[in-house]
Amino acid sequence: MTQAIRYAALGSSRATMSRLGPAHPSKSATAAMHRFPPVEDLRYLVGTTLTQITVDPYQVSFLLTDDGRATTLTSQYAFEFEQPNGQVEVYRPDRKSSNFSPVHFHQLLDSKVQSIDLSPDGLRLTLRFERGLQLTVLSELDSYEAGTIACGGGSQKYWVF
Repeated sequence: MTQAIRYAALGSSRATMSRLGPAHPSKSATAAMHRFPPVEDLRYLVGTTLTQITVDPYQVSFLLTDDGRATTLTSQYAFEFEQPNGQVEVYRPDRKSSNFSPVHFHQLLDSKVQSIDLSPDGLRLTLRFERGLQLTVLSELDSYEAGTIACGGGSQKYWVF
């Protein structure tokens, strides 16, 4: 998409667009990215329901909601979807994986988070859902962000990993 079309599509001024960066940002560069926040800070996600999955060219977002609070978990690097039979599929939004299809992980929709685990190295956040479904979001300590966790409902919490 050209810059002119991008401005029109978003209905924004050129000044606003200059703050958003290039038309196709795959990731924003920083010195080094972070691990996931401590699992204690994310325990509030237990009991939330995955109500929306949004597939964009360079990321996938998962909307988790409960009683008026919404949290968006965005993966720009990679995530794994595990079915109850043990079949694991790895998705890499930044590489537009050939197996990348929302029909494979649509089973997560309207499922409640039963538990959350964080790997000892802090680079794998696993959400276990009803019916034995599992979503593991991956991070890396690279110069690019792997994703974000943005909490709504007035909490103003925002993590970049």
